[in-house]
Amino acid sequence: MLKAVLFDMDGVIVDSEPLHHKAYEKMFEEFDITVSTELYASFTGKATLSICEQICNEFNLETSPELLVVSKRKHFIPLFENDTDFCLLEGVLELIKNYHQNGITLIVASSASMENINRIFKRFDLDQYFNTRLPRDHVKKDSDYFATHSLWNLIKHKKILSVVEKILGPEILSNPVQNTRIKQPEKTLPKKSIFDGLSGRTPWHQDAAVLSTKGQKNTELLTVWIPFTKTTKKNGCMITIPGINKLGLLNHHSGYKGQVEIKNSDLLNSKKVVHLEADVGDVVLLHRHSAHCSIPNKSNNFRISADLRYNKAGQTSGREPLPSFYVKSKNKKNITVSNFKQWLVLWEKAKEKCIPRKYAFKYPLPTFKNNKRDLSKLINS
Repeated sequence: MLKAVLFDMDGVIVDSEPLHHKAYEKMFEEFDITVSTELYASFTGKATLSICEQICNEFNLETSPELLVVSKRKHFIPLFENDTDFCLLEGVLELIKNYHQNGITLIVASSASMENINRIFKRFDLDQYFNTRLPRDHVKKDSDYFATHSLWNLIKHKKILSVVEKILGPEILSNPVQNTRIKQPEKTLPKKSIFDGLSGRTPWHQDAAVLSTKGQKNTELLTVWIPFTKTTKKNGCMITIPGINKLGLLNHHSGYKGQVEIKNSDLLNSKKVVHLEADVGDVVLLHRHSAHCSIPNKSNNFRISADLRYNKAGQTSGREPLPSFYVKSKNKKNITVSNFKQWLVLWEKAKEKCIPRKYAFKYPLPTFKNNKRDLSKLINS
């Protein structure tokens, strides 16, 4: 039975290549370079930054690849906004609507920048159909947030909130950490992506570690992990260690490509673990101090999931300035965000606050003095 469909962007939903070509030509002219047809053809399928790095190397440019990216996007935006002939490819909207009406999960997985994906989604009102959008480039503070209708529906889902209430009580805030993960078969991943937490393995960590220092200390965080496909040992389910949360918050460090990882986490590999296998319709709940990771996807299929966070009302979210709001309360006046559009407004306001700040919501990792919270000090005590 068909459960999910992944769409590429260019050549599947739209054909924006002519616009990109014109934008690149304007960029080439701006930097006084001549790109041959053969060289331009080698750019196919690559992200803009990779292309600009290639150009800098090819022509020994003194300028940085990042400046080329800015130039290219500067030229692309007016071309996109003013081309009245730019439209969805024939038949694709009808196909998308048909899949959506039949309850099939729709996802965009593209090498296009998130900015361009967002422009296309906004222009053609595609948000209502898709569960998430995953660009190949890492999320940038001033361009991306995963605020889709499907995530909103999950955050406010009555059955999920009923479970959360049993743990956190009746006054609940949505904590602004929401992820959708498409874990590819590891054999299909390039080596550099094997340890990418969204598409590959996730290292040992505690969810409280990604909060602000105040949040690490005070916020009673609950993670709700939701499988969209059956999750097994073979396709890379999560693992944890019974009772590990009783150790409290552990020292973490910045691991592969900046991913948050428990310091000396290799010590956990010899411990008896529990495989958190789950079927569609299940949820997995994680305590803020539950050390967990995910194992490799050794199957031939994608493992797709979402994870949400909630915390008790009256506590910091630990993710300021990202939007936190009441999702459940005995006092109806506390429910000030009741629909998807209101939620989007909160994200837009948060984005404006983030733009001037580099890594606006990347907080100091928990690192206690004298290594007293090192796993190596606690694991056998």
